[in-house]
This record gives sequence, structure tokens and C-alpha cells, in this order.
Amino acid sequence: MPEQRLRPATVAALCLTELCTLAALVVPLVVGLSLLVGELDSGLAPETRLSWVETTGALAGMTFNPLWGWLSDRRVRRGGNRTPWIVGGTVGGCAAAITATHMPTLPLLVLVWACTQASYSATFAALYGTLSDVVPPADRARVSGWFAAAATGAIALGGLTGYALLTGHFGAVLREPRASFVLLSIVAVPVAAVAAWHLRSLGPRPGELEPVRSPAGGPRGAVAVLDRKSTRLNSSHRCISYAVFCLKK
Repeated sequence: MPEQRLRPATVAALCLTELCTLAALVVPLVVGLSLLVGELDSGLAPETRLSWVETTGALAGMTFNPLWGWLSDRRVRRGGNRTPWIVGGTVGGCAAAITATHMPTLPLLVLVWACTQASYSATFAALYGTLSDVVPPADRARVSGWFAAAATGAIALGGLTGYALLTGHFGAVLREPRASFVLLSIVAVPVAAVAAWHLRSLGPRPGELEPVRSPAGGPRGAVAVLDRKSTRLNSSHRCISYAVFCLKK
């Protein structure tokens, strides 16, 4: 019996969610944070303030990413799905991004931006885990290519959106720096919600996920089995985050 292929709608749902979520990070990293730290009352140079914010955020994203992946793996193995992590990450990231635009001091901005990147890392972790759940081997190369294209497109979309907002192409109201900081974060929420609604109708491929059990190696072995897949899948998000950070420099 031939293996069932992945529907184009599923590929679109995964890629559009990645596109919008990553673009929501690109605008602050490339444009928004520079504007916010310049408005803060601090004795540090603007470049130093920006380094504190971006470095702390990157560390938070890298730290929480494997944790979210491990937790979403456990949910799937117990009969659930990863969609709460996809939607929850975008909602949390959007709320934190909006909060960041109202922070009056550098330490508060550092803390809130770390929460922003930690929240979005939950979405990325669940997205990459979903690839393993629903993409059959025959489609993995094709879907991986689309995912890579979506990541590149997100950088372009974020940069163009930031430029269009700050130059007034979207109107005088949206020219406000705070609007450019949060606009794509707001857009990412309904996109993730629609994608999650679609993905909930899909089940994991037969035989992919085994029930949780303690292997011969004891508790340490159990953690290794549960974490192996999510760590491997999430490494690509770290590479993407580093690329965006380098683009800013």
C-alpha cells in the first residue's frame, strides 16, 4: 500500500506559522530594539544597552527551546498534540512584545525581552516536533526545503515590514516605533491559531510515537529517549536565531 503524502494545506500551515513567528522576531531585532533602548534613561551607551537586551534574549530562547520540545514530546506521547504550544508561544510572545514597548528601564526591558524570546521558542519547538509527527519520509526533503524558504522569507518580510512602517508607507499611525515593534507579533497569533486548528485534525504517523516507559538505563535513560528527538529538531531554530542576530550586526 503506497504511503500517504502530506497535503499542501498542512505544508502551508506549518510554513506560514514559521514565517510569521520568525518575522515577529526579526523586526524588533533589526529595528525595534534599537529604537527602544535609545529612549531609555540609562548611563550606558546605546550599543551596550542593545547588547544586554539581545544577548539575554538569545540565551533565554536557547535555554527554553529544548525544554519546550521535551514537554511537547511528552504531551504527544500521552495522546495529545503540540498545538497548545504553537498557539501559546505566539500569544505569550505577543503579550511580552507589547509589554516590552512600555518598559521604562533597561533591566525591565532585558527581562521582558527574554520572556518574549522564551515564549516564541515554544512555538518553534512545537513546529519542528510536528514535522516529525506528520511528515512521511517521502515528503521530508520537500517540506524541509519549504521550511528553509520560509525562514529566509521571514528575514526578508521582517526587514521590509520594518522599513515600510518606519518610513510611513503604512500610514502615519503605524509609523510610531511601538507599532513597528508589535505589528507582526499580533499577526502571528491568528496565523498560529488557524494552523493549530488544521493540525489538530491530523494524527501522528503510525508507529512514530511509543508510550512513555522507563528504559533499561533508568530515569536518565528515560530523559534521553524523550529528549533526543526534540533536541535534534530544535537545533535548526538556534541556527536561524544566530543568523538573525548576525544580520543585526
